[in-house]
Amino acid sequence: MSETLDATEYAAFHAALRCCREPELTALLTGLVHAMYPTATHVRLESDAGAGPGGRLFLSGIEDATGLIASEATDEPDNDDRYMPLCTAVQPVLEVLADYVSAGRISLTPPTGPALDVVSDSLAREADRRHRKLVPAQKGYQEARLAQVAAIIRAKHETAVAIAVDQPNHDVEGAHMHLQAILDASGDTLASWDTPRDPAGFADLTDEVDRHLDAMADTGYEPGSDGRINLPPPGEPPAQRLLALAQRLAADPADLDNAVHDAASTTASQVNNGGFPEQIAYLLDRLGEAGTEQVIRAAGHKPDPA
Repeated sequence: MSETLDATEYAAFHAALRCCREPELTALLTGLVHAMYPTATHVRLESDAGAGPGGRLFLSGIEDATGLIASEATDEPDNDDRYMPLCTAVQPVLEVLADYVSAGRISLTPPTGPALDVVSDSLAREADRRHRKLVPAQKGYQEARLAQVAAIIRAKHETAVAIAVDQPNHDVEGAHMHLQAILDASGDTLASWDTPRDPAGFADLTDEVDRHLDAMADTGYEPGSDGRINLPPPGEPPAQRLLALAQRLAADPADLDNAVHDAASTTASQVNNGGFPEQIAYLLDRLGEAGTEQVIRAAGHKPDPA
C-alpha cells in the first residue's frame, strides 16, 4: 500500500475493487503495468496456495515480446525503483483478481481510451473516485461474512458464542485478520492454537475462516479492543433456509440465472451449473440474505405456503 494512502482510503479502494469484474480489473492492471513498462505484454503471477484457487496472487515478473523484462531478480540498474513500487501498487488489484484466476500468466491488452499514466496512490485515488458509487454497503457485507464464519465454526463447536482474533493492521497491504481462539458463553476457550485437543483440526478451521475475516478486514472492519468478535446468535443457516424456500416455491435453478449473471458474469456459468446450492451460496456472498431471498421469491412459480 502506498505510504500516502491512509487506512480508510485503502479500505474504500479495496471495497471499490471488489465491485469490479475481471475485465475491469485486468484493464486496471494493464494501465498500471504499462505506466512503468510500456512494452509489456504479459505479467507472471504466483500464489501462496500453489496453482489452486483460494490463495493470494503476487506479481512475480513482467514480460514483453522478447521474454522476461522485470522481476525481483532482474539485473537492471533502475529496476528496483520501478518494479517494487509497481508490486505495491498492483497488489490490491491482484488480491481481488484472485477470486477469478489462479496463479499463472495474464495477457495485457492496450488500454482503450485515455492512457493510464498514473501509478500507486494517484491511480488508487482516481479508481476510488470513479467507483465510489459502486462501493457495497460495507456493514451488510461484513454481516454476511460474519454469518458465514459463525456457520463454519458452529459446525465443529456448537456452543461457540465469540472468537478472538488478532488486530488487523490497516497500515500494511492486505489488512489481515486471523482466528486465534473460539470462546463459549463463559469466556472459556473451546479451541485455539494452544489447545492440546486436535490442533490440526483448528489449523484447518482457521484456513477456512480466515478468508472471510480477511474480506471483512479489507472493508475496514475492526474487532473489539480486546480482539473479540461476538458471533450472531445461532439459527437456521441462510443457505439452508433459502434453499428450502426455493424448493417450496417450486423455483427452478434456471430462474436464478439472470440474478447470478448480474452478480458476476465471469463465474456465472460454473455457479449456474452447480444448481441451487452453488447459486444460493454465491448470491448470499454477493447480495446478502435479504437480497437473495428477494431474488428467490421473484423466481418462484407458486405462493409460499409457509
